[in-house]
Amino acid sequence: MPIGYPGVNGDRFDASSIELQLNTKRYIGIKQVKYRQSLDPGMVYGFSAQPIGRTRGQYKCDGSIQIYREEFQDLSVDLQTLAFGLLEANFLCAITFSELNPLNGALPSGVVGGTSTDTIVGMRFSATDHSADAGSSDPLVVEMPFTAMYQITHGIPPLTNLFRIAQVAAS
Repeated sequence: MPIGYPGVNGDRFDASSIELQLNTKRYIGIKQVKYRQSLDPGMVYGFSAQPIGRTRGQYKCDGSIQIYREEFQDLSVDLQTLAFGLLEANFLCAITFSELNPLNGALPSGVVGGTSTDTIVGMRFSATDHSADAGSSDPLVVEMPFTAMYQITHGIPPLTNLFRIAQVAAS
């Protein structure tokens, strides 16, 4: 269904529309979440100045989460159920964008799509960046960059053979 313009009430997803689940636990104390996936093809030149083709490429999925210090402490303890070291745990992250009314699950009038979920599979933090500024009354934030195995955006896989490979491995 196409988006109708102008919107009846102009409602759009914003930060309050997001529910973030890390290792199946819901976190609200998140300052920022950034994630991306890419498939960078290799260019084939041979003895030509002009490309004669390209390879499929290498798929990458990564990002970062800025989490408040109290939630970081909770997450650190939670991830120890998966691995001894904080930077060794591999887990699932679900990011749900929703405009559904929490009381009755109904869409506000004029909203085109109610819910969209992006799933990051095999998320693994690669660092923790802690900082505090003297004289600041802002809450303490820990930035945690991550890598992941793959990302499913609104139910759409990034590669055509992603699940075929997973099924072969499971056989």
